[in-house]
Amino acid sequence: MLNSIATLAATVQILTRSEQIAHVAAFQKTGDKRAMDALIRSNIPLAIKIAKKNIRNTVDIDDLLMEAITGIMRAAESYDPTCGASFTTYARQWMTAKCQQFVQENCGTIRVGSRVARKLYASLPRLRRQFGHDVDIATIAKELDLDASSVESALSLLGKRAASLNAPLNSEGATVANIVADNKILAEEKAIRSENSRNISEVVNIFKQTLKSDRDVKIFTHRVASEVFENDKLTTVELASEFNVSKQRIAQIEKAMTMKLKFALQKCALAVVN
Repeated sequence: MLNSIATLAATVQILTRSEQIAHVAAFQKTGDKRAMDALIRSNIPLAIKIAKKNIRNTVDIDDLLMEAITGIMRAAESYDPTCGASFTTYARQWMTAKCQQFVQENCGTIRVGSRVARKLYASLPRLRRQFGHDVDIATIAKELDLDASSVESALSLLGKRAASLNAPLNSEGATVANIVADNKILAEEKAIRSENSRNISEVVNIFKQTLKSDRDVKIFTHRVASEVFENDKLTTVELASEFNVSKQRIAQIEKAMTMKLKFALQKCALAVVN
């Protein structure tokens, strides 16, 4: 399994939203390992970013990367495209939850009271909804059948993270954010999507400017990047007739262009991660 930033970064292969949905469907239907591998490679930049965000003195970055990858795998098992969120947005919650759970169970200052911490992660949001945000330690201890001093100690370590919408609700890594729609999360998702769209559009437009012939521009804007430019996707037969070449030649040019564009997008993704 991949286990270092260098190895992970070298394997990035960005997929479109529709491609990711297709790979999820293939994995859920047949357990296709190649589909899972493609999903992992496409979401590696985000996995690296989340792993870095959760680094602690006693936790190794490679371990966190593996937890983030596990989050991608768990997301692929349960993702439903009809929920409205992209696979990357959905997987982000799983990656965050898996990394936070790993830190909770392995970071030295929390490990001493891991049972208490785990209960707080799972139940504190519910208790705050039931008794108010300022619910006292005695009530928490009574409701969860815990020692009050242990609760106080664990809360001092967990702080606000214990009530985070991204904290695990159970040992499976599910989070509140997976289940309950929250305006702040939705706003963040929209911001992420908007930023990603801008980055992709910028790379695509820069790439288009490198094309030297009208034929290449037409193939690019009506085949390779038709969705970005909101153009009708022309067939290879239509383009072959317009430029008086074979449809095989059009397909060859399209394939070469697609590979070059993917490489440009990968470089953009790695630049964001680094």
